[in-house]
Amino acid sequence: LELAVQKFEQTLLELQNLDIEPIVVSPPPTNDLDLGRCVARAEWLGLPQKNCNFVEAEMSNKRVRAYQFVDAIQDQSRVLRLEEMMCKDGICRAYSGDIPLYRDARHLSEAGAVLLGQEYNFYGRITDP
Repeated sequence: LELAVQKFEQTLLELQNLDIEPIVVSPPPTNDLDLGRCVARAEWLGLPQKNCNFVEAEMSNKRVRAYQFVDAIQDQSRVLRLEEMMCKDGICRAYSGDIPLYRDARHLSEAGAVLLGQEYNFYGRITDP
């Protein structure tokens, strides 16, 4: 982790030296289950959407390490933390209203990304330093 952080910070510094302000977006939270499949199955079977939510404490080890990496570089760059947007009170949501947030185990759906961008004003966060 230490070497990866060091190399990434060098990259961020190079970008900043070129008058480019990088913005790091953390990966979405996951428990390594295919949340996109869960969402599709819930819709097909008429099951409650909340069945696809998961407890934040069940976050995959890979994702926890990714967040540790983001923690380590957050002083070097602005960071959009998807886990803070998608997990509240210890529950990470797979839906927002009727919109499925996940495409698969690790990626947001297109509609989910658009919705989060609108809910959390990604444009404003990116364009306003």
